[in-house]
Amino acid sequence: MEFKTGEWNKEVNVRDFIQRNYTPYDGDKSFLTPASDRTRTLWEKLCALMKIERERKGVYDIDEKTISTIDSHEAGYIDRELEQIVGLQTDAPLKRAIMPFGGIRLIYTELDAYGRKMDPEVANVFKYRKTHNDGVFDVYTDEMKAARHAGIMTGLPDAYGRGRIIGDYRRVPLYGVDRLIAEKQRAKKEMVIDVMDSDHIRKREEIAEQIKALKELKAMAAKYGFDISRPAEDTKEAIQWLYFGYLAAVKEQNGAAMSIGRISTFLDIYAEADLRSGKYAEEQIQEFVDHFIMKLRIVRFLRTPAYDELFSGDPTWVTESLGGMSLDGRHMVTKMSYRFLHTLVNLGPAPEPNLTVLWSTSYLDEAERCESVLLLNESKLLFSGPPAELTGRLRDRVRLLRGIEGDRRKLLARLLDKPGVIDGVIQGSALRLVFAADAPCPSLASLGVERDARELIPVQPRFEDAFIDILGGGPGGRSELAERFKPLPDDGATVAAAHTLVKRYGSFTAADRIDFRIRRGEIFGLLGPNGAGKSTTFKMLCGLQRPTSGSAEINGADLQRSGPEARRQLGYMAQKFSQYDGLNLLQNLRFFAGIYGLTGRDRDREIDGMVDAFHFAPYLKANAGDLPLGIRQRLALACAVMHKPAVLFLDEPTSGVSPVTRREFWTHINALVDKGVTVLITTHFMDEAEYCDRIALVYRGHAIATGTPDELKEQVRSADCPDPSMEDAFIRLVQESDRQEASR
Repeated sequence: MEFKTGEWNKEVNVRDFIQRNYTPYDGDKSFLTPASDRTRTLWEKLCALMKIERERKGVYDIDEKTISTIDSHEAGYIDRELEQIVGLQTDAPLKRAIMPFGGIRLIYTELDAYGRKMDPEVANVFKYRKTHNDGVFDVYTDEMKAARHAGIMTGLPDAYGRGRIIGDYRRVPLYGVDRLIAEKQRAKKEMVIDVMDSDHIRKREEIAEQIKALKELKAMAAKYGFDISRPAEDTKEAIQWLYFGYLAAVKEQNGAAMSIGRISTFLDIYAEADLRSGKYAEEQIQEFVDHFIMKLRIVRFLRTPAYDELFSGDPTWVTESLGGMSLDGRHMVTKMSYRFLHTLVNLGPAPEPNLTVLWSTSYLDEAERCESVLLLNESKLLFSGPPAELTGRLRDRVRLLRGIEGDRRKLLARLLDKPGVIDGVIQGSALRLVFAADAPCPSLASLGVERDARELIPVQPRFEDAFIDILGGGPGGRSELAERFKPLPDDGATVAAAHTLVKRYGSFTAADRIDFRIRRGEIFGLLGPNGAGKSTTFKMLCGLQRPTSGSAEINGADLQRSGPEARRQLGYMAQKFSQYDGLNLLQNLRFFAGIYGLTGRDRDREIDGMVDAFHFAPYLKANAGDLPLGIRQRLALACAVMHKPAVLFLDEPTSGVSPVTRREFWTHINALVDKGVTVLITTHFMDEAEYCDRIALVYRGHAIATGTPDELKEQVRSADCPDPSMEDAFIRLVQESDRQEASR
């Protein structure tokens, strides 16, 4: 399999492999497939065994003769002919093993509870072998023992499984066991020892034990007919190799929570490669996942009845982290995340169907739906609790300015610099304003807008309002960036145009007959869901992609045929961070200044201007790849505008950033447009669409509607929707497009 190379090739670095190779998924569940015949048959066999297990007081069978180690048991199967992912803790499904190394006394108690007896040979071993429990009780003081006896203190050794254990089992498929052994041997060899003290002795012993365990892992896999010394070569092997690593852990450690980590994003990389090559179809990959999850559902440890009563059953928390957020701002939801959750459909509910959602988001409408939020800023916790509690602090501090005459963007910029106004956004045809806690009661007169608007009315605060407030307010209405630009002529000229643009990839049409014209000093938005064709249209317009047919022009020049001089008229900020991660912030600025033809004093002056406008000074020597997302996006914008282009292309510039950074970007955009700069922007934020002069709504490669935000909303106004929002317009126009397509 071919993957993007990086640091993971030079060192054991799973994270680097994932970051370079995974594909976030923004689609729906339509690709998912039902359980296969093999899966249904296998699951029925397993369910029959679990029914017997419940009838036998929760324990199907016990192997009391074999001490569980990584390779202690022979290969075991549910049905060898059906299983796509193999491996059991013992030589038969649901048969529990004994793990006396933690404490032999506990094993006596567990066996006795189910009418079994300790094997004399096993008992004899622990006449000479010290267990973990023995070691713990050897170091307990008399006071600790007394506290334990009185029930004041308990500890993990006392009739309880180990705590949460998380291993990185992804290393096994990515590198193969031989590579991991070699890395451990190298680490042991390179360990510098000045004094052979207890710490050094312990570390060397631990590495030796790790090498031994890895060799046993190879031996265990060999019993099932697999050579895991090498890296996995496809999805099936990746899942199987990873499961062997996890199986080794549960054969040696009876953790109460044997977490398996975030594996779905990792495994999706293999799945996507196999789907592209045609090696496996979606049905096969789902089957592998179903059989894998099936194995995780039958992880069993020998527990006392008291333990089961305490936890209302026989739980082992095999926890997997789905999704999450990458440091570069991309979410980590993949198709494999969907496949894992789909096992709840194909196999039915899990024995432990607890789902805890830890939601990291910069979208505050999402945060507002949570039961509780943690609000962080600069590594400090500013608030913890229900969103409504924070929102309640802004009661009587939020107003809606309605009946506006003239340019809403210019009015907003003016109001943001008024004393007492800490935040403001465009909301439909109105402005939403948030006032400071100590500000006097606002009015049209106190704001100086008697001639600009008809009324100022109180409205209910939103969580986003409270978020901005607790951070000390928004960025204001002044743009240091725009102040560096000279005004361009207000001549109403057509600056950019798309003429029946078409882009096909084989049989797939990404953009189909896109037509529009953009005037100087206009914000033109391409609005649509992910995958609609916005970015494709965008790239054709600025010359980054050649259209299949049609043409795109900037100031009358077709950029496919024009020279560098024509290209310098525009600035481009890509959807994904396009600067060089290995260069620091200052080096990126210098590099892109050179690309846009800036040299000498001109270059230095513009770089200094960007540093001042975006407050880059603390980050100049930091590598771009290590910057916080908000700073990375500011850097991308700075690189796009330092040559003062007349046309600015912004491809989802605020995706993933905080509301404060979004406001800062729009302060700059609005001010640049006021100087005559033309802006073409793609976005899927409905509130951002309100800032645009005109919008093209792109859906399934088509521009299904074009007009001002108010014109689009007017198209969907009806008795059941008398005052439509931009979101209402978007949804209804898309639905109408689907209906028209279905009727053809």
